[in-house]
Amino acid sequence: PRAKHCLMSRRFRQSLLQSSTQVLAISSESLPSISSCVSSSARDTFQRRGICYQRVTMEDHKKPILNEPTTKLQPSKLPWYIATASVLVVVALATTLAVLWVKGVPCAPSSNTNGVSTETHMPINIATNSTSGCAGKKSTFPDTWLKFFHASDFHVDPTYYPNITAHTYCRNYSGWELADYEAPYGRVGCDPPELLTRNAFRAMKKVSKEETPDFIIVTGDMSAHDLGSLTGAAVLNAITIATDELKRNFRRTYVFPCLGNNDIPEDYYTPPHPQKWFESLMEQWKDFVFCKKCNWRFDEPPVNKAEFERTFLTGGFYKAQLAPKLTLLVLNTNYFSVKATVQTKLFLETAKGQLEWLRLHLQRAEDTKGKVIISGHIPPGISTWGQTPLWFDNYTQTYVNLTATRYPHVIGGQLYGHLHRDDFRLFSPEPTNPSPKHSSALLLTGAISPVYNNNPSFRLVYLDLERKAFVDYRQFYLNLASTNEHNAANWLHEYTFSEAFPSCYGQEINSRRILDLTNDVISTTEDNTWLNYIWHRPAGFLPDKATFSKNLQFCCMRSSNTAEVAECKKRHPFIPG
Repeated sequence: PRAKHCLMSRRFRQSLLQSSTQVLAISSESLPSISSCVSSSARDTFQRRGICYQRVTMEDHKKPILNEPTTKLQPSKLPWYIATASVLVVVALATTLAVLWVKGVPCAPSSNTNGVSTETHMPINIATNSTSGCAGKKSTFPDTWLKFFHASDFHVDPTYYPNITAHTYCRNYSGWELADYEAPYGRVGCDPPELLTRNAFRAMKKVSKEETPDFIIVTGDMSAHDLGSLTGAAVLNAITIATDELKRNFRRTYVFPCLGNNDIPEDYYTPPHPQKWFESLMEQWKDFVFCKKCNWRFDEPPVNKAEFERTFLTGGFYKAQLAPKLTLLVLNTNYFSVKATVQTKLFLETAKGQLEWLRLHLQRAEDTKGKVIISGHIPPGISTWGQTPLWFDNYTQTYVNLTATRYPHVIGGQLYGHLHRDDFRLFSPEPTNPSPKHSSALLLTGAISPVYNNNPSFRLVYLDLERKAFVDYRQFYLNLASTNEHNAANWLHEYTFSEAFPSCYGQEINSRRILDLTNDVISTTEDNTWLNYIWHRPAGFLPDKATFSKNLQFCCMRSSNTAEVAECKKRHPFIPG
């Protein structure tokens, strides 16, 4: 039936609708969700192959249309009961085929290693209404908005073996074990091979044919974990692989990368005299940071080379002018990490100088009535793994004071990676009762690497130039298990933010919106926000025997340091369920 449906001609479909009966066309919005379809005892719904259908009867017609057949049956030639049975069979067949055509069985997309399907694919169909009663609506994206890809944590691993288990991170280390199956595209629990990185960029390229990005933001960790234990050259080689793939697929698109903790010779440890290393990275990235032939909608290029060299060669941070009165500030958060325990005098001076540089640009944005976007690798706040701090407290406190207390009105958005999870953060000087006007909202994106029990993902973000703020994003992911099983990589549209997390507080993804979302996560009157959140967080990969605590996730979202987590835990005990 699927093949016949796909090959059905338009004329034949039209002839079906002109038969002796018609069916009511059902829009996708009018169908009940899969969950309600499964739980409903009513006869008007049923589920087949993951799709919830609604049975259609003649009572569904507002204006019943019964066309007379062009050739009438001759009662004299056929017994009445045979003629009646024949009519009923024809009517039933026509009705069935018409239902398949109107709503029906979708044609299977062709499988290819570079495929991208923009059809939303969710193994569970969760309603997107929130506690406030705001229903999710189909999003539209005006051409006047800026569009950009946000991708993070590629972790390209040239030492990956497709037939070695995750016990030794798919590397030929001592004690390695042979896997039950080969995983050419990557294995959960390991950093990915070059093939997955190459395929991810080609998927982004395919998406860009429909919606051309203005630029790309990469929030760090191009290199795999622990390559620095081999040599600094191994780290640089992995960065070169990722960089070359970016250049190959986006020759005329600006890319603004930042340093991750794995993008330096030793994990988390910036070299004592880092200028030489920063020069090597600038050589790698110069073609898409200082691009002379890139498409750009504004007169001036986004990056001033002299200014870039002055800050990047000193501390690995820089700025880019995304639009008039809209500046991107790219931080090197390795200087703030709690794991950077070896600190020289130069290191401490650079960390302090970077925060002062951030303050000066926030002040400049306020003076000129502009706004800034902040991007970095390691976010401030608390990690959900062990509820441990990610930055030293003094740096976190300074950052929260700048972004939540002093300059929240000039921040259009903040983008981070590192945790390999699709997540949100909201910091406030009053964490128990945050005010939207004095809060700082962060968006964390998932990873290309599946090393931490996640599917690979990236997103396309929409930025309204008039409001100078994020207004939506669309996320794409790869089902890694299915990809390895069928040896075909088809990236799917996972979800759109405004549809999965609707709000009554306007379109901007700002502090008010994230405050509302985090409150909905621990709601006791509905679970829709929580279920959407926990499913999308690892891009649709949930390990066996997984348990989650709503309160733990909530406290990590809303706490910037360990003291705030402890206070939050008193009010919201962590109980996995």
